[in-house]
Amino acid sequence: MTAEITRADTGSTERIPIRMLQSADSPRLNGEDRDHIARLMEIGPDSCPPILVHFDSLRVIDGMHRLRAATLLGQEEVEVEYFQGSDDEAFLLAVRENTLHGLPLTIADRRTAAARIMGTHPFLSDRAIARHAGLSHKTVAAIRSSECPGSGCSERVGVDGRARPVSSHDGRRRALELVTSRPQASLREIAAAAGISLGTAHDVRKRIERGADPVNVGPRPRSDRPGSAPGNAGKSPDRGRTAWHVSTADLVQSLARDPKLKYTDAGRSLLRWLSSHAVGMDDWRKLADAVPPHRALDLATMAQQCAETWREFGLELKRRTAQEPADDLSAVK
Repeated sequence: MTAEITRADTGSTERIPIRMLQSADSPRLNGEDRDHIARLMEIGPDSCPPILVHFDSLRVIDGMHRLRAATLLGQEEVEVEYFQGSDDEAFLLAVRENTLHGLPLTIADRRTAAARIMGTHPFLSDRAIARHAGLSHKTVAAIRSSECPGSGCSERVGVDGRARPVSSHDGRRRALELVTSRPQASLREIAAAAGISLGTAHDVRKRIERGADPVNVGPRPRSDRPGSAPGNAGKSPDRGRTAWHVSTADLVQSLARDPKLKYTDAGRSLLRWLSSHAVGMDDWRKLADAVPPHRALDLATMAQQCAETWREFGLELKRRTAQEPADDLSAVK
């Protein structure tokens, strides 16, 4: 099995009676959101994408808010799209879908979902689970260490679908043998033969050259890690990247599909602003080439000021998220 779970290949849809559908095995700890249901009732459920349904059980995978809105509006049928797979795969897809569009999952929802995915899919890598749950791979690693230690898997499947050993010791040992017996072999040849990454193969060769142990390797000091420099100890080299490590363009597109933003004046204004101001890695590299040398310091100062403003903006959003009260769903019948 790969790290990616997708919808049915056909993508075919049909209208079926609402009474046939079963409630979702939802990753939402607090259940449905009353305000979100009200907004969907205003725009009409038929204006939204089809409800994603597990083919075997007719259990809703993604779309319980749309289903509840249709029910409250008196509809007897809804448009559905089917997914064929196991119950565990259906839950994995439910988590994935709810991190990409609609009403976002809370951090607590994502952390709980990640822990559950580790139990049903222990062979998935931290990055693969992070991609499904909308968390950073470091957060997933921390959850695995505290809640799901000792999964017993010797290999894990990454985002690219390739299986890699949990421990690099065996791969490093094979690389050591290859470097010793075939000193003229390229790093790519060593990496492929030993089943390790190109970076690990490079590290093995460098350690051999300086007489260090190439197999039993502990965590590198912070000062030796990429992106670190003297005086920056303790600072994250990933600062400024999104929590989900997705491209800026993908994140803006995901936000544009959120009904809370898409169907409100304030939300649309925010989306227009983000579209013109969000800059990805490829974008700023191209823009930097257009800066004349005599104005580089001026624009560098401006960029740093904007970065500080974005940082404060992000901290404020995190503060609001932490203080957000649980939704009261008592009015939803």
